[in-house]
Amino acid sequence: MRSLLPHADRLLLSELSEAVEGDAVFPPFERSDWLLASKKSQAADERNPIAFDMCVYERRTAESANNRGDNPF
Repeated sequence: MRSLLPHADRLLLSELSEAVEGDAVFPPFERSDWLLASKKSQAADERNPIAFDMCVYERRTAESANNRGDNPF
């Protein structure tokens, strides 16, 4: 995953509300390079014992930075 991250324009991530043990972890990424396009929260329930957010991040571009009034470059 880490080697493909520079080529991605969109990230679809599930962000858990608490830490869990496991052997698969998304690599660290510079969040300031990404805009949160959408987020849907799922409360803990019988099917999902841990609350989580489904997040869609879009890579920031010069145009998106100008629309926000800041510059990532």
